[in-house]
Parts: sequence; structure tokens; C-alpha cells
Amino acid sequence: MTTPLDDVEFLARSAHRVHVLETLHRGATTRGDLRDRTGIAQATLTRTLDDLVERRWARKRGRVYELTPLGVVLAVEFADLLETVETMQRLQSLAEWLPAFPFDLRLLADATVTLPTDTDVLAHVGRVERLLDGADSSWVLAGSVFHESLERQHRRSTGRGQRQVAVLSAAALERARSDPELRQLAADLLASGCVDVYRYDGTVPVMLGLVDEVALVAPLDESGVPRGLVESTDPTVREWVATTLREYVEGAEPVTATAFTG
Repeated sequence: MTTPLDDVEFLARSAHRVHVLETLHRGATTRGDLRDRTGIAQATLTRTLDDLVERRWARKRGRVYELTPLGVVLAVEFADLLETVETMQRLQSLAEWLPAFPFDLRLLADATVTLPTDTDVLAHVGRVERLLDGADSSWVLAGSVFHESLERQHRRSTGRGQRQVAVLSAAALERARSDPELRQLAADLLASGCVDVYRYDGTVPVMLGLVDEVALVAPLDESGVPRGLVESTDPTVREWVATTLREYVEGAEPVTATAFTG
């Protein structure tokens, strides 16, 4: 008598079994068609089909192989497991800094994850900028400001009329005030009427954004440095980001151009 773990191990240790199971789940077919669709050698395919039939996961009707009801359930559940593991693997590099999401992490299965690389340590920051460049509106929460980012936002707002709401930490705003170039850029942005800025005096543990219909989450390390970027269009994820941003706005104070011109 095998245990459930025995069957999981039996299936998982052979990519051929998984491939044939997935292919049969898309529809009954012949051995020859299976060979053409999977590229598995004839002898290996024969053994694989025999294995699935022996466990009652598949059956043969004439020349056609198909999954049994047990095989259908297994194919669906195993595909879900693989998708879950793949999601965890993609988020693994950020696990230490991810916030405590109130939603099922499997909702991030289709998320795009951008991480810094040896050749592009600001790959994730660049990705945010490219998303913002093509957006009509954005809403961000950030604990820091960068000269290049502020310049690009100046062009987006004054040149294209992009609407932005920004909730910035007190430290980020103070840095902008203390730098003459940033101070002028910030004053011009606020005077344009395209940007609403709020000052948040508490800790900003994560960078968040809504860029058109895309939700952005950039986990921060202990020094406040973004470690990567997760972007999602899942409705639940977007709603959580929107709700969180609204909460930060409610706990912040509006900032006017006089804060940078006085």
C-alpha cells in the first residue's frame, strides 16, 4: 500500500510523467500523437504510459489514451502545486523583506518580479520609471527621492500632464528641500497643479504604487533601500495597494509649493 507521498514522489521525480499527464489533461490522444506533441522517445513514452495506467491515472480505449477521473484530479492539483512553488521561487529573493500581505500569495502567480543584477543594480528602479513614463496617472508611497526620478516626473507632469499623488516620508521631503536642484524641481512640480504631495511623518516600510492599472510593491531593507519590484494586475492585490495608499494619505499632511519656496 503506497502513501500519498509515495505517489507524489513517483510523479514528481519524472518530468516525462508530468509532461504526459499534462498533455493528456488537454485531451485524449494516441500514442503516436503523444510522441509528436511531447518529443519523448518511443520506449520511454511506452514505460511512462504503462506507469500511469498501472496507477489508474490513465486508461487506454482502443488506440486512444485518456485520463481517468482520478488522473484529471491529479493533473489539476499537481499543476496548482507547481504554480504555487514557482510563485514562491520567484519571490524567494525578496522573502526577507516582503510585507505581511493580507491576501493569498498565490494571487501573485502572474506577477512580474524585477531584481537587481550584477550588470544592472538598479534594474527594479528602472522598471518603475519605464512604467511611469507610459502612464496617464500614478499614486506612490516612497521613503526616498532621487534626482533623476524627480526630473523625469517633472517632464511627465509639465510636458504630458500626467497626474500623480505622492506620499513621501519626512526624510525624503527634507532631502528635497536641502538640495537646491531638487528644491526647484519640487516647487515647479507642485506649482504645476499636476502633482499632489503628502508628508508622512512615520516610518515607510515598503514602497507602493498604482500606475494606471498596475500595482507595484517594492520591499525595503533595513536601510530603506528597495530590494526588488513586484508588479501585479490582480484585482485583489490592486485593491490592497489602493487601500493602503489611502490609509497613508489619511495619516499625512498636504504639502504645497511654499514648502520649497519659502
